[in-house]
Amino acid sequence: MVVTKKTASEVYVTYHSGPDNLDFEDKALADVAANKNLWLLKFE
Repeated sequence: MVVTKKTASEVYVTYHSGPDNLDFEDKALADVAANKNLWLLKFE
């Protein structure tokens, strides 16, 4: 996942996932994180 957009209240990510070749673009992180353990890393 890569953060592709940020608003005052939400972070959006774009990623490729799963064996079905699902691509998600600008999906709200809150929707992705439901029932999942995620790590958010910041690179500078």
